[in-house]
Amino acid sequence: MTCDSSCNKRMLSVLERTLFALLLLGLQLCVTVRNAPGAERPNVILIMADDLGWGDVAYNGNPVVQTPCLDAMALEAVRLDRFYAAAPVCSPTRGSCLTGRHPYRYGIEWAGEAPLRPGELTIAETLREAGYATGHFGKWHVGGLSKTVKQSYFNSDSPPQDCAALNVRSSDNCCVGIKNTLVCFCSDNGPSYIYDYNSAGPFQGKKATLWEGGLRVPAIVEWPGRLPEGSVIDAPISTSDFYPTILAAAGIATPEGQPILDGINVMPLLEGRREDRGEPIAFQVPVKSEPDVFFDADAAMNGRADAQGRTTSNRRIGVKEAVPGSLQSAICDDRYKLISVDGGDRWRLFDLIADPGETNDLAEKQPERVRSMRTVLENWIESCERSERGEDYIQ
Repeated sequence: MTCDSSCNKRMLSVLERTLFALLLLGLQLCVTVRNAPGAERPNVILIMADDLGWGDVAYNGNPVVQTPCLDAMALEAVRLDRFYAAAPVCSPTRGSCLTGRHPYRYGIEWAGEAPLRPGELTIAETLREAGYATGHFGKWHVGGLSKTVKQSYFNSDSPPQDCAALNVRSSDNCCVGIKNTLVCFCSDNGPSYIYDYNSAGPFQGKKATLWEGGLRVPAIVEWPGRLPEGSVIDAPISTSDFYPTILAAAGIATPEGQPILDGINVMPLLEGRREDRGEPIAFQVPVKSEPDVFFDADAAMNGRADAQGRTTSNRRIGVKEAVPGSLQSAICDDRYKLISVDGGDRWRLFDLIADPGETNDLAEKQPERVRSMRTVLENWIESCERSERGEDYIQ
């Protein structure tokens, strides 16, 4: 895939202005595979943007923001139209990319609150054991870099890292279309709630909530010669799926002592061998006290303004009944989503195929589905609690 010179100039300008905002969680793992036996394994580049909403890219209809190379990549690679961040804030989602696990399993429930635990197995460690050279550039935000400084990025105060200099192709081709290289692009959560110069597209909510606008983000996957060009996947896929999917793509077995995974291998979806996921994705996140998080969901769904005069056009989040310190919980399958934003006192059910904007609550009409999905979600929450206590780790 190539971009013309004007595309390159625009892309470079954007990169110069937003290099740190685009938190290149460039787990640019594996630019070379050292002494790997057997068939040639792919190089892997993971690129994660910060607070990039579903509607913040031109290929999803943004009329202002120019994203020419992402647009070209979306046309020529695999576009994931129902891709979810594991959490609606940054640190928890980043941890899910590294581990394949939901953040409530390893104790990172909110941004910058805790480091990744030593007992977790990461994609970098597992690939390195298999012969890959690994590296990370940009925003980190899962702790452990310093005992005295709260850090989000690698800097001069960071301890030495076991990583290799990467020979990523120059920006003349926008760093995509690289031979035998699996490139994954996504965002860490929906658009920030602190201002309105961003977009969750047609979805309800923003960063910090479990509404679609807080979780569903732009995502593209490219692997030239291996994945079908110009395809679109509507099945749900999550950042937790990166870990098991990359292992499968590289032909690497799940390591001994692997803690329980929430992600699954989605190569059959990416390759077009199946159309549905077949397994649910569950979410949890605390309700925080930021003023902008509190917004009348029912008023928004009915087109009315709330007490502050905000309507659905603002795409604020919608948690009128939320209480700071309580939990938001949700679970979605290939079609339906069950969500509570008040610690489980009220549950809403949405058909995301017919109603992706979450405006028509079906909970009263489909009580059996609510009960069934709630049981699965509650069992998953109990599993996360066991993990959080450290029961997954080999002593």
